Amino acid sequence: MSGKGSKSKGLGKGLDGLLKVDFNDPSIEIREIALKDIVRNEDQPRKVFDDESLQELADSIREFGVLQPILLRPFGKKYQLVAGERRWRASQMVELEWIPALVREVSDQEMAELSLIENLQRDDLNSVEEAVAYRRMIDEFGYSQETLADRLGKSRAYIGNTLRLLMLPEPVLEKLSTKQITAGHARTLLTLKDATDQLRTAEAIARDKITVREAELLLKKSRAPRKGRPKASPTAKQNELQAIEEKLQEFFSAKVSVIPRGNQGSIRIDYYDDDDLQRLLELLGITL
Repeated sequence: MSGKGSKSKGLGKGLDGLLKVDFNDPSIEIREIALKDIVRNEDQPRKVFDDESLQELADSIREFGVLQPILLRPFGKKYQLVAGERRWRASQMVELEWIPALVREVSDQEMAELSLIENLQRDDLNSVEEAVAYRRMIDEFGYSQETLADRLGKSRAYIGNTLRLLMLPEPVLEKLSTKQITAGHARTLLTLKDATDQLRTAEAIARDKITVREAELLLKKSRAPRKGRPKASPTAKQNELQAIEEKLQEFFSAKVSVIPRGNQGSIRIDYYDDDDLQRLLELLGITL
């Protein structure tokens, strides 16, 4: 696994063996399973499949067959996909009846982790799918951000920043899923306080195809008073507070509000969940 936020590879004990099977080992039993007897994993992290790349795989399978078996687990009288959904889908496209498979007893937790690892290793997930998968591992299986980072070979900051994308409204997440905006754009949008502003800015980014750096400038404009409201000339103090707010947001990788009250005021830092709170405390050097 490589890329931004990566550390050493972090496959769990036993999972490494399932994903790295030596299919030349005579002790490994590869079975031919009827495609009609296979059901997909509805909790599979990947929801979007590129039609063009899937067609290329189907063309390859038509000519050479399925070169690497898929991974299944028993599922009543049928089998459920654990890994290899693209091969399964492409095999259906060329109307194969049978597909080579390795069948293993795999728990729900192991299947969730295997599906996530397989997709991450192949860079198959978009940012939203990745964030939703992390959220499921935490909510359903009790992982902490730190444990999840260790298991997947990612940094804790990377896991936390990816999860924070889910704080964006659904229409913005849809633009991220369909690659109308990037994860860098999305993180920039998180510094806006209002969902309407986030969506309006995302639409402008997608429409004008602007870069992340340009989006930061657009973000500043989106904070300006809306039409119809009386425009007040910003004071030097207001400009200073806005600059401080932006620096704090960059430092904490979180939404930060500087709220002045005369010569006093307060600073509000939003956090995503208990793990995100712990991350902020560590940045502040606070131990409990």
